[in-house]
Amino acid sequence: MNTGQFLVCAVIAVLAGFLGGRISNRLMRSTATEADASTDAAARSSAGVHGRVTAREFVLVDAEGNERAFLTVNEHNFAGLHLVSARGKKLLTLGADEDGTAVLVMHDSAGKPLLSMAVYEDVMPDLTMWDSAGKLRLGMGVKKDGTPTLNMHDSADETRLLMGVANNDSPVLVMHDSAGKPLLSMAVYEDVMPDLTMYDSAGKLRLGMGVKKDGTPTLGMHDSAGKPRLGMGVANDDSPGLVMFDSAGKPQLGMRAANDGTATLDMFDSAGKERLQMRVANNGTAALDMHDSADETRLLMGVAKDDEPVLAMHDSAGETRLLMGVDKDDDPFFHLIRSQDRIWSAP
Repeated sequence: MNTGQFLVCAVIAVLAGFLGGRISNRLMRSTATEADASTDAAARSSAGVHGRVTAREFVLVDAEGNERAFLTVNEHNFAGLHLVSARGKKLLTLGADEDGTAVLVMHDSAGKPLLSMAVYEDVMPDLTMWDSAGKLRLGMGVKKDGTPTLNMHDSADETRLLMGVANNDSPVLVMHDSAGKPLLSMAVYEDVMPDLTMYDSAGKLRLGMGVKKDGTPTLGMHDSAGKPRLGMGVANDDSPGLVMFDSAGKPQLGMRAANDGTATLDMFDSAGKERLQMRVANNGTAALDMHDSADETRLLMGVAKDDEPVLAMHDSAGETRLLMGVDKDDDPFFHLIRSQDRIWSAP
């Protein structure tokens, strides 16, 4: 054997010894692991621990033999864990319905529910609270559309207060009477910033007030049919106004005070057309206008700023045809006019 063959044989021998040691170590660890697993399995078996247990009910008892906890599936397929006191009163229930509703209920020492948390089909998370008599008093949750709500109930289980945020992000608060009908609501809508609404005992809208986005405050009053009968407010030019409506909701009378000091009273017919206007201008002139059904002024009478009384009659086109009055010298005058030409005058 030459030197090269000797070196090759020496390397092979070393590698064989190294690999043999690695393999033997693996085999030894594997054998030890299997032995440990067998020992653990034997220990679990001897301790009565099983991989799976199937049952309809489990009951836990305390040192005195009192049943303190139940894990059951009842006849309605509600799977629940129930914790009870030493006197047998239910204190806590945790479970799920067959439709997937998860529920947690907490009870008082008498076993009456006081608080529950759940996730229902139409409401995602839900929190409910009862009083000591077991009456529902408060409920809050978030619906599937993302709108959060809070309800408060009286001792007769009627909703008395409701608050939440609508799906258009408008916050709303509603108060109800003892019959559950709305009496008052407050909200912030998209076109009206703050809004206050009041209802009668029949649940009909009777009064509404608010402030619009342009800053104009408004107040509306409605009849028993919910029709607007009176509206008042301050326009965006800061001039106050008031309008009265008939039973069909058409304007009948209006009053306003302009910023320049002019006061106006308007009256409308059953079709909602203006037929009469009275006004006092900021220069002291008082006037009365009467209109036809086409909204043309047909008669005008008043007292000018120099205290001259005047009466004018107009044709259907609004042209003056008759003019009479008393001038500043207290002399009367009378004019008949045709096509803007005076055809007769007195004196």
